[in-house]
Amino acid sequence: MLAPSGDVIERIRGLPPLGVALEEVLSLLDNGVSDWPLISKHMLKDPVLSGRVLQLANSSFYGMSRKVKDVEAACVLLGANTVRNLVYSLMVMGRFKHNTGYSSLNYDQLWQHNVHVGCLMKLMAKTVPVSPEIAFMVGLFHNLGLIVQDYFFPEQLHNVQFTLGPEADFSHALAAFHTVDKDYCYELLTYWKFPQEIVAVFSRNDDEQVLRLRRLMVCACCVLGAGSVPCAPLPANPDGVRLAAEELALEPEDLQSYLDASAELYREMAQAMLH
Repeated sequence: MLAPSGDVIERIRGLPPLGVALEEVLSLLDNGVSDWPLISKHMLKDPVLSGRVLQLANSSFYGMSRKVKDVEAACVLLGANTVRNLVYSLMVMGRFKHNTGYSSLNYDQLWQHNVHVGCLMKLMAKTVPVSPEIAFMVGLFHNLGLIVQDYFFPEQLHNVQFTLGPEADFSHALAAFHTVDKDYCYELLTYWKFPQEIVAVFSRNDDEQVLRLRRLMVCACCVLGAGSVPCAPLPANPDGVRLAAEELALEPEDLQSYLDASAELYREMAQAMLH
C-alpha cells in the first residue's frame, strides 16, 4: 500500500527552503531584472551554480570561438530563460540527487532520462505550440512526484513499468500519467514557488495551455519511456513513436529528426546539469 498522500505532503512542507543565493538569483530573474552584473554577483555566492553556467556557456552547443571565462558574460550568452531553468534544475536535483537509504530507483539514471525527455519536449514544442523553455522544465520534472515518494517512503513504492504495445492509443498513454504522483509533484513545485506555467501542468487544471504541455509530455514519454524504472536514456519505442507522430500530426521521419537532435542537446545539457 502506498503512503497516504497527507504523509508525503507533510514531509514536502517540512523541507528547507531554497538556498539564499538561489533565491536571490531567481527573485531577480522572475521580476524581469536584466542587470547581469548584479545577477552574476549573487550567482558567484554559489560555486556550483556559477560553475555550471560557465560549463554550459562553453559547451559546443553554443559554439563560441573563445572560452567564456566570466559568469556575467556567460549569463548574457545563455539568456534569462536558460539561466532560470538551470537554477531551478540544479536546486531540485541537488535536493533529490541521491537517496541515501533503501531505494528501488537509480537516481543518476533517472535524472539522465528526465533531462532527455526535457530536451525532446523543448525541440517538439513548436509543433504544439508552447514555450520551449517551459516545455523543457515540464519534461525535466515530469516524474518528480515518483522521486518525492521514493525519497520519503522508498519501502512502500510500487515501481510500475510504463509500456506501450501495438494496440495502445494516445488516450491510454495519457491516462497512465493521471496518478497520485502528479499531486506530489504539484505540492513540491508549489511549495518551492516554481513558475505557475510549470506547476499548472501537474495540477488538476485543464485549460488549453496546460493540456498542450501535458500532451507534449506524454508524447515525449511515449517515445523515450516514462522513466518509472531505473534506466538510462533508452532507444526510441517504435509503438511510442507511432503514437506521438499521430498525436502531433508528424511523419515518423520528422519525429525521428527531433529525436536525433534531442540526443545531441541532451549531451550538452547533461554535461552542465548532471556532473
